[in-house]
Amino acid sequence: MIEILQLLGASGLISIPTEKDFNSDINKELTQYLQSFTKNAKDRVKLFRLAWDTCMSAFGSRQVLYERYFFGDPVRLSDDLYGIYERKKLMDRIEKDFLRD
Repeated sequence: MIEILQLLGASGLISIPTEKDFNSDINKELTQYLQSFTKNAKDRVKLFRLAWDTCMSAFGSRQVLYERYFFGDPVRLSDDLYGIYERKKLMDRIEKDFLRD
């Protein structure tokens, strides 16, 4: 469950604004950029805080998430690497050596 929450929360679990942030000059930006389709920004942050309380710690878990997402979203990176990898030579070899009639 902890890993699932960490994967779903991603970097959103690392930088969660405080109530003080919502009462500051950046309130407009927080309200706009932290909202979701079904939740306003404050309610969404409350869910992230609940997830944080469930599956994170001040250092250890934060470090795990940092390392997991340092280069970006791992799924997207894997997809990009797959897309740019030169496969033609290997596919031709497989067809020649293993898929002959």
